[in-house]
Amino acid sequence: MQSQCTLFSVGVSSRKRTATDKNNDSSKRGNNYKDDGAKSEEPAGSELGNPEVTLATTATARTARVTTVNKWNVDWLEYEQKDGVVIKIWCKYCSEFPVVAQSHQHAGQQQLVECDAYIKGTNNVKKSAVMYHEKSGGHEDARMAHVAKHKPDETPILKSLRSLQENANTKMRKLFDIAYLVAKEEMSFLTFPELVKLEKKHGVSLGETYCNNMACRQFIESISAVYERDLKQSMTDKRPGSYLSIMFDGANDKSLSEREIVCVKYMEKSGIPTTKFMG
Repeated sequence: MQSQCTLFSVGVSSRKRTATDKNNDSSKRGNNYKDDGAKSEEPAGSELGNPEVTLATTATARTARVTTVNKWNVDWLEYEQKDGVVIKIWCKYCSEFPVVAQSHQHAGQQQLVECDAYIKGTNNVKKSAVMYHEKSGGHEDARMAHVAKHKPDETPILKSLRSLQENANTKMRKLFDIAYLVAKEEMSFLTFPELVKLEKKHGVSLGETYCNNMACRQFIESISAVYERDLKQSMTDKRPGSYLSIMFDGANDKSLSEREIVCVKYMEKSGIPTTKFMG
């Protein structure tokens, strides 16, 4: 048994020496030995001694022709070009309002880094990166700040106020028309709320305010004041040296009460005679 163990250990040691001898023989043949699938060239970054610089320039630096960038139709994108090639781009809005762009409340660390690149300028001239920046919250905040500064009438708040004002003016215009009908047809002010209800039934949006008989009285008084002002202005603007005449006549209203009608006739600047009702 002892002789068998000794023989086994001798065999193992002999195999170890054989593998070592093969390695030594291959090393003696020189360092120029190449296998068929091996590569003897070192990476470019290792030759420079700074592989991180090579990775940054090859992985992120991209250029594009000026004609290509112009086809993207991005109005906020500004760039630096050399010999017809865009080598650097940045965001007009974010560079103008960097604090606003970087203070977006829902921005993550990656978005802040990306936004900072478009503030200072980046050499990653790639359309997909530009579109990604356009959808970021920081860019949108900077765009709204730009609009508020240069085009204050186009801000969402002012647009909303303008829309509300237009809706209110449209509603009041319709109510004035109903009040004018009440005055012209010599109807009671109490018919005004009923006419408003009829218009609402037909789908007309009139709101819930200024729909009573007291509002009708105010509308008619306002219409009368504007009509009187326009009549006085047209009479004072008549041609120099021209004359005017006043005509009176009587008429009965719906209650068979006699009413005096006063009209004035004069000549406008255009030379056309005009007759206006005064009351």
